[in-house]
Amino acid sequence: MTDNSVLLEKRGQAFWITINRPDKRNALNAGVIAGIAKGYREAHDDKDVRVIVLTGAGDKAFCAGADLQNSGAAFSMDFSRPNVDYADLLRLSQNATKPAIARVGGVCMAGGMGLLCMTDMAVAAEGVIFGLPEVKVGVFPMQVLSLLQSIAPARLVNEWALTGEPFDAATAKAAGLLTTLCRQPSSTPRSIG
Repeated sequence: MTDNSVLLEKRGQAFWITINRPDKRNALNAGVIAGIAKGYREAHDDKDVRVIVLTGAGDKAFCAGADLQNSGAAFSMDFSRPNVDYADLLRLSQNATKPAIARVGGVCMAGGMGLLCMTDMAVAAEGVIFGLPEVKVGVFPMQVLSLLQSIAPARLVNEWALTGEPFDAATAKAAGLLTTLCRQPSSTPRSIG
């Protein structure tokens, strides 16, 4: 991967995976998904790494979901490959043997919620906004729900998946999506790793 859409950096015993598309609100595309998967593999291959930190560059978004620039290509289905790359990434995280922490700032929407749910712990600033807005354009978040439904209460998951309405960090923490809420902006480095 040569497009720098994901930065991989070892900091002590922590392996940082940073989605590096702040101008696109760190939206998911093939390069981002491949980069995150590459980061997980590198972290697991390095015996000195004890934790993975997943975050987004800039202060506007952890990840705003799929990149919709290609007019619906993000939602196209290749029936010869029913296990698309995003689903494979979620499976890869579920089979991980090293803990992962999400460091969330800005917004965390749609596919970004799936990235959040694939980590073991999550830290977010109080002002972060979460949601599954894809339902408002006719896309049901089934891949995200595969992880979300085991973390948050069923009635809340139903509400989020059916209405697409955004919710705040306090609601996310109360629902079990976050382990820690920070008063400081998440773009200010915290000591993780």
